[in-house]
Formats: sequence, structure tokens, C-alpha cells
Amino acid sequence: MITARHMRELEKRCAEKGIPSSQLMENAGHAVVGILRQRFHIDGKKVLICTYHGNNSGDGFVIARLLSEFCPVHVHCVGDVSKMREDTLSNFQKLPKEMLVAKPDIGHYDILVDAMLGIGFTGDLSPQMRQLLSLWDSSFAVKVAVDIPTGIPADGGPTNAFFDPDFIVTFHDMKPGLLPFQKKTVVVDIGIPQDI
Repeated sequence: MITARHMRELEKRCAEKGIPSSQLMENAGHAVVGILRQRFHIDGKKVLICTYHGNNSGDGFVIARLLSEFCPVHVHCVGDVSKMREDTLSNFQKLPKEMLVAKPDIGHYDILVDAMLGIGFTGDLSPQMRQLLSLWDSSFAVKVAVDIPTGIPADGGPTNAFFDPDFIVTFHDMKPGLLPFQKKTVVVDIGIPQDI
């Protein structure tokens, strides 16, 4: 089990040891794509990845780029590009413009991937986010969350709304906020050394 603060400390130590956050982001993307292909036979299926502007969304952009080799992928970014940090922005800029959609038809997709808010989220979701999640909940697509579902505080605690996926791919270790979702969560290695 790992708290959000401890996870950020590990990422900082990785950078000090020559493992940059961009490499962890790339590793995370490869891990998620591998799981999606294995679990959901995703080749050829239509995928929508919803993102914001934090590091979780950077993972989502990597996933989109890698996944597009196997199936049609669209990215719906509801964040502010000007607020993206270097690694997230770099991966956003690698996406072809035709992959980005402003108003996706949710019913068009076989797989919905939540890569909006990560371990830094606390408090309540905005009305815009709640409206988006309500739309997602009405979809019959398979729903997947990257690291932690949007609206769930990594360390646990109250929230006014959250994304309830069919499957969660979390990184490095379980987070306290995922305990109620253990049965549908898989932990993947993203290259953080055990002895760091």
C-alpha cells in the first residue's frame, strides 16, 4: 500500500537516480496497453481516452499513441493545455490532430479509458467533471481507469462523485483509496526500483 505523498517521493528519488518522470510515464503507457490487449482483446476496437492536464493525462497520451498501432483511438481532452507540465505536454504534442475530438459520441466506442485525475486529486469534482462522468456511466462500453478513477482520492476520503470503472490499472502499488475496488484492480510495474 502506498500513499500519494510516498508515491511522489519515489518519483522524485527516481529522477535523482537518473530515471526521469518521462520514462516512468512511457513505462506506464506500455504497461496499460499490454494489459488492455491481454484482457480485452482490444485490437480493432474503438477506444476513447478522456484526459485533463496533469500527469495522469500524460500517461493517457502515451497510451493513446501506443494503442493507435492496434485500433482506432480518439482523445477527448477537457483540460487546459497551458497548464500541462513538460512531460505531459510533450506527449500531448506527439498525438496527431485527427486523434483529438472535442465532442465525442460516447455510444460510438467499445472501450472508455479514464486518464483525467490521478493521485493529486482531493476534494470534490467540478460540475463539468460530474456531468462528463454521468455521460460515461450511461455508456455500455468497457470502462477502464488509469492509476486511480477520477473522483477517488488516492489516500481515501469523501468525494461528491467518482468514475466507477469495470477495471483499474494502478501503478507500482495499491493506493488506500482503491481498497473498495481491489477485486477489479491490477497493479503494474512502471520501473520504480524496489530498493529506492
